[in-house]
Amino acid sequence: MEQKQTQTPITLVAASAGILRAVRLEALMPRPLRHSMLASFFFLTLFLFLSWLLSLLAGGLFFGADGARFFHALLGGVTLIMSAPLWFFVIAEFYFLTTSRSVQFLEAFLPDGSRFFSLNYGAARRLWRLDAFRKMEVDVALLYRTLPDDSFMQQVFLRLGIAFTDVKEFIALKEKKELYLTRDLLFQTLVYEAGEAKSDMITAREFAMLLFDMDKDFEEFLFRHEIRKQDLRGAAHWVSTLVQVKQSQLRWWERAILGRMPTFGASLVFGYTYTLDKFARDINAGSQGAIIPEGAVHGKELQEMTDILARSDQANVILVGDPGSGKTAILEQIARLILEGSAPRALWQKRLIAMDSVALIAAAKQKGELEELLVKVMNEAATAGNAVLVLERFPEFIESAGHIGVNAISILEPYLEGTELQVVALSDKDLYHRVLEPNSTVTKLFERVEIAEPDISGTVFVLEEIAYDLEKTHAVFITYPALVSAANLADRYITDGAMPEKAIDVLERAVTEAVNAGDRFVTKQHAERAVEERTHIPVEKASGEEAKKLLNIEEALHQRVIGQHAAITAVANALRRARTGLHAGKRPIGSFLFLGPTGVGKTETAKALAQIYFGAEDAMMRFDMSEFQGPEGVNKLIGSFETSTPGALANALRSKPFSLLLFDEFEKSSQDVVNLFLQILEEGFFSDARGKRVSVRDAIIIATSNAGSNLIWDMVQQGKDVVALQKEVIDAIRQQGMFTPEILNRFDAIVVFEPLDKEKLREVAKLLLEELARNLKKQEIELVITEELIAKVVEMGYDPVMGARPMRRAIADRVEQIIARKLLEGTLQRGGTLQFTSEEISKL
Repeated sequence: MEQKQTQTPITLVAASAGILRAVRLEALMPRPLRHSMLASFFFLTLFLFLSWLLSLLAGGLFFGADGARFFHALLGGVTLIMSAPLWFFVIAEFYFLTTSRSVQFLEAFLPDGSRFFSLNYGAARRLWRLDAFRKMEVDVALLYRTLPDDSFMQQVFLRLGIAFTDVKEFIALKEKKELYLTRDLLFQTLVYEAGEAKSDMITAREFAMLLFDMDKDFEEFLFRHEIRKQDLRGAAHWVSTLVQVKQSQLRWWERAILGRMPTFGASLVFGYTYTLDKFARDINAGSQGAIIPEGAVHGKELQEMTDILARSDQANVILVGDPGSGKTAILEQIARLILEGSAPRALWQKRLIAMDSVALIAAAKQKGELEELLVKVMNEAATAGNAVLVLERFPEFIESAGHIGVNAISILEPYLEGTELQVVALSDKDLYHRVLEPNSTVTKLFERVEIAEPDISGTVFVLEEIAYDLEKTHAVFITYPALVSAANLADRYITDGAMPEKAIDVLERAVTEAVNAGDRFVTKQHAERAVEERTHIPVEKASGEEAKKLLNIEEALHQRVIGQHAAITAVANALRRARTGLHAGKRPIGSFLFLGPTGVGKTETAKALAQIYFGAEDAMMRFDMSEFQGPEGVNKLIGSFETSTPGALANALRSKPFSLLLFDEFEKSSQDVVNLFLQILEEGFFSDARGKRVSVRDAIIIATSNAGSNLIWDMVQQGKDVVALQKEVIDAIRQQGMFTPEILNRFDAIVVFEPLDKEKLREVAKLLLEELARNLKKQEIELVITEELIAKVVEMGYDPVMGARPMRRAIADRVEQIIARKLLEGTLQRGGTLQFTSEEISKL
């Protein structure tokens, strides 16, 4: 916490706030005691009342007339006497709930002006324990001693995934320690932490943060459990909000609770919608908003919606957002505001009715039937007087109606222009731009509200709501780090869909992972495994055998690639950064430009890398950039909007986001393609023809080029070290205009591959023959590789210009041909051994 922020001037608004009466009552008579006494006296009074009632009805069966009257009067008196404590505890509970409301507590004079902060019951209780209203200096360490009985902090530690046994061990170490603060510093710290949480309410959350700010031991304790300050703040906020929600629900007499109760009389005022109800459903008040801070998620969109719907005429909205972005959640929030009486007065007693417009078309067989049915349901909605009609899948409805000759917009237009009905149409972005936006009538009659995806913090608030329901359904306990991990992983690795739906899906999968594993707590590790299973992308940091493999990746690559130490070192370093979480999150795992003559191992390095890092050579997707030279090159990669042709690169990445992309002969790309790669290499994504994002963040990009090959050969013939003089090669390529400085600077590394001399070609020949031997081994035939055979292959395939490529052709054209003849002639059979004789080698 910054020093200047702790020196904020503070003025108490109410030193003896009414909320302290609730604290005193709790100190004298704890709530569990009140509840147990209330229950005891309730059942005792109920028993006595039933006994009194029985004596009234059947007392004459057991006693005489006088005896029955006496016994009846006695029971009545005892019942009245015993009901007195019952009413005492009822009134005490009502008094507690009434006085424990949050109150305005202090005024802070901040740099941007004065600001009032309220105090809730949890915070007031802790100030009482610290005796902060009487003393000018308080011992904050007292908070540790109350932790064993502090249900709030116990819940916070559980939400953080910390076992309370560990907490008790930590408390034992703090038992005799003191941590004194001045009262001013205490209040200033609480105000600062409330401001950091973007709140004007001081709650128990701020006291958890107070311990973190003032006690280094507490900070280190959380650090050992991998808990950061923002995790503590988030978990404390979550628990604090849940407590406040439960407290507010107990105050049943308040307007927000009474508003949720059904009202029979009000519904009689409005008309019925018999036909409409066959194709529609009421949108009920959702829970979203009870935990989510006001305005934290879709606050702007919600305000725009209510303002438009409250107009006197043309109160029609088209809500545009991708699937999963929260269209239904916004409508449920509006329904909740209407029930609670918080919506504008014009929306009082309104029903949000969602009509499946596509189902409406399915019910009508012909044009006339659809027109008649549409007019009927619109008339019912308009005359009902309390309907806000929600048209689901609106663009599909317009298109489907048009296919059978119905102009749905012209039928809807009179209702949309009138004042009797408010209409909300739902559409995703793609269909809105393709179907609705070109229609001037639609844009005239509807106000467009576009949904923005919530950020990570907003998504976590949504997950807090979802977690509450998941815990009840699956009998698990979801930790706060699991929510944060689900939100971050969904944003980072899930390319399809929109937030918060992507994060909700990850959380649901994480819960399933925990249930299947028999775990009661859902942790961030469950979220990581859920994402790995869905995307096949390794999310968790490398450890164990994988860590050893990454440490020795150069050795593994050199088993397939001869020489080229600089290239292999650059690639290996990039992979180690990626799997330890050190690479830039937005960019691809690694991006490399391989320069050099043909046949020196550029493509083989890419294949070897795909095998080692991704598990199979199939993970490498190759693109011949000579196919993307013309003006249509970009469309071939990302797709064409006009022809609806999918893009090769977009399709490849959606099917295999965790892969290696090899772009051969990159210098042949058109300028538009190069511009596309400027974005890909810098931002790690591009947009396809329909505006959908395609992530490249989990791919390795390798571009190869023969640019500068002549210069490299000249340098080799002059005896120069090509790798050491790499800068000269790159400068020459830049001067020749083959690549611009902008694209060259985007690559993580530019690696020059040196030509292979005869000694390296000999090693390549040996590798190629070993590959042939492995293929023969599958047919249970053993090939003996001799030095004489290796030398002959080098002799046949040696070409200083073409590198190692001619050797592969020489093996295929000559060595494999002899083996094929022997197999056909029967001289080489299953279980046999083949060793070329000197005579056979000389004839190759």
